[in-house]
Amino acid sequence: PTPQLAFQFPTVAQAAATETLLPEQTGGIPTITPVNLKPSSTAFARGTPSPDFIQLLPTQGAVTGTPSLETPVPVPTSPPPTTQTGCGYPFCPKLGVPDASIAPTGRPCPDNYLWGVVLNENLEGLAGMRVRFRDPTGEGGEATTKAPPDPKGRYDIPTGSGGAWTLQLFDSAGSAQSPVFRVQAHQKYTGSGPCPTRIDFVK
Repeated sequence: PTPQLAFQFPTVAQAAATETLLPEQTGGIPTITPVNLKPSSTAFARGTPSPDFIQLLPTQGAVTGTPSLETPVPVPTSPPPTTQTGCGYPFCPKLGVPDASIAPTGRPCPDNYLWGVVLNENLEGLAGMRVRFRDPTGEGGEATTKAPPDPKGRYDIPTGSGGAWTLQLFDSAGSAQSPVFRVQAHQKYTGSGPCPTRIDFVK
């Protein structure tokens, strides 16, 4: 009889399927502690700021309260005027035109005088007004406006030399009636425009 061989293959038990969860699937993040590191349970102290640092801090309101706000600037209801009229005094100085009929020496614009007229609001000459002056050396004096038969309200101050002079109008009581006016003496008239040595005081 022919012998028959029986073959038997070994059976391998299958491992049960297991699922490895990622950290985000476990609901937490794994904590990794470095070697030889022991976490401290004591909070770090912040320390006290230096005075120099405190001075750099903004100072709005009190330290322990609600910061105060600056008072808002009121908005103007109408625009401010673009020009300012007047000079702050009853009379304002201004250069006058050459006029041989009232100028000293009969010339339209003499350069060896500082001169002019004092006029009221109706452009009428006023006598008895006082024009105080100071020459380039600091020497002061006073000229009184004239009455008829001279041109009413005219004053004239001889200037022996050039340089910067100052003029100011006062009333008979000695109260200032105009601002100080600075003028250069001995200026030649060029033939056009106002006379550079005639200074009128107009109310």
